[in-house]
Amino acid sequence: MATVIDNRKHLEPEGPFSGLWVRTANALRCGGYSSREQVLADLHAGKLRPYSDVRDFGLKAYRELLKWANLDEAALRYHATGKALPALSQRMLEFLRPDFPLSSELPKEEGGYGLHIMAWNLATLPPASPAAKLIEDAIEKLPSGLRLPMERQLADLVRRKRQMFPNDPRVIGECRPVVSEGETRLRVTWTDAPV
Repeated sequence: MATVIDNRKHLEPEGPFSGLWVRTANALRCGGYSSREQVLADLHAGKLRPYSDVRDFGLKAYRELLKWANLDEAALRYHATGKALPALSQRMLEFLRPDFPLSSELPKEEGGYGLHIMAWNLATLPPASPAAKLIEDAIEKLPSGLRLPMERQLADLVRRKRQMFPNDPRVIGECRPVVSEGETRLRVTWTDAPV
């Protein structure tokens, strides 16, 4: 009878992936990596990221890998593009401005940004991606009286995102209003679009 060892709780003690959890190190080895230098080169080139084709490699392991490599998303993006992208919270304020010209008009509830987040993500995600399909399926299930106006509004917002920020590849996970001294600011979480 074979012994199954749950090694996810143990760090690699030595070798090119020492300091990573064993599961992540195994995923890298299965993906063809044999050295730390290869991993860092592909991180800088943008080839190694969430939803890549490295088996068992996902967002949690990616975050762990960035910490292990002493890198962050902004540093990688700066290296890859030669410039850092502005904070997504600032970009979202610009994206929202045609609908909410004054900061005092910004919705104070997270749900007030749902349509804008949906449009931003639809404009960013590959059309055949599972996430884009989920959004489209949810819209398709609405009664026609709601669906048709929503589709028109979404189409306008998707065009706006593509015109304003055509090269911003970030997908929004959450856009939360934070009210400070009577002023609404945004806290935005994001990830890269799946490829």
